[in-house]
Amino acid sequence: MTSASVECARTSITDRAPFSDVVPEKVTSMDKRTRKAEEVLRLETAGKSADCIAEELGLSRASVLRVFRFVERASAA
Repeated sequence: MTSASVECARTSITDRAPFSDVVPEKVTSMDKRTRKAEEVLRLETAGKSADCIAEELGLSRASVLRVFRFVERASAA
């Protein structure tokens, strides 16, 4: 390594944000719902049925279908 590349490596390491700035302190209910919806859609893309998705994620079938409807409405707009 040349001295210039070593200096760049040092700079990039020291310029990184502290871990506490990257990880949110409090996960909101909206974050949880968004993650669940992403999981529902990922499993649907994998070819799983609404009943299977509901069972796997511990949701009601109605909750899974609600995510499907929300996505359909959002894509139609």
